[in-house]
Amino acid sequence: MQTAAARLAADDKIRPARDEVERFHRRLCHLRVLDPACGTGNFLYVTLEHLKRLEGEVLDTLERFGGNRNLEMDTATVRPGQMLGIEINPRAAVIAELVLWIGYLQWHLRTAGDIKTVSEPVLEDARNIETPDALLAYDRQELVTGKDGRPQTHWDGRTTKPHPVTGRPVPDESAQLPVYTYQNPRPANWPQADFIVGNPPFIGASRMRDALGAGYVEALRKTVKAIPQSADYVMYWWHRAADLVRSGQARRFGFVTTNSLRQTFNRRVLEQHLKVEAASRRLSSPNKAPSPRNQELSLIFAIPDHPWVDDVEAAAVRVAMTVGEAGNTS
Repeated sequence: MQTAAARLAADDKIRPARDEVERFHRRLCHLRVLDPACGTGNFLYVTLEHLKRLEGEVLDTLERFGGNRNLEMDTATVRPGQMLGIEINPRAAVIAELVLWIGYLQWHLRTAGDIKTVSEPVLEDARNIETPDALLAYDRQELVTGKDGRPQTHWDGRTTKPHPVTGRPVPDESAQLPVYTYQNPRPANWPQADFIVGNPPFIGASRMRDALGAGYVEALRKTVKAIPQSADYVMYWWHRAADLVRSGQARRFGFVTTNSLRQTFNRRVLEQHLKVEAASRRLSSPNKAPSPRNQELSLIFAIPDHPWVDDVEAAAVRVAMTVGEAGNTS
């Protein structure tokens, strides 16, 4: 039979390991993941689910080391408020927040198995899903009118109708949105996050004016001059996330984009970030380390061409998947 002294000695040996597991769990409970085009929250929900699975493994390990497995719904667990989103459609933003909480409560009840551990209020207003434009901030919009004083409009970029001859979908000219100019345009701020994920809008450069309005596109291009006008809309998200990772404000980003990412007109955006360290070395002393903002971006995961179908009736498209991290990891 093990004496109290022997148990104490054994505990002293495993205490450093238990402390390390507890530190990792605390880090896990403070991670922040951002989807800057979150829609109804699918990517954030999947992220939350994977974090909860990882948390379960961590807590199992902690228990084996004699720690206290705490599943109370307080700050000592991974929570929906760690999942941050930007979604300009207010209805979709509300759905995203609800999806996260439903998924979280279901996971908690499956794991804890006791409704009594659900604290009140059941749903919290974490304000983790925001509804501004993800790329462009401005002081105000001004309606554009014609010579007759009537507001100018453009097709909403989404609504279609069948062509009377071919039956193929064509723009529905009755679905119109007003045209605005944007006063004092500037880059929008993103919430501070450790990781950035998402599936930003797939709009080609040639369709941006139709889908977003000429005033918006002009303001965006004026604000983000690093993006060539031939680049697709999704590259504005990619460029912004790459900037945040290179400057140390985020650890990694991962996006699903169109497979046109590998084509010349979009590849120019990638090259600005992937080759920056080599350019910095040529322009500075070889013994001088580049500043954090001049860190090279490395693609640590990339699939250039992959089939993607949203639902059974949707046409298949080809997508690219990329994950970026600061530093030369080759």
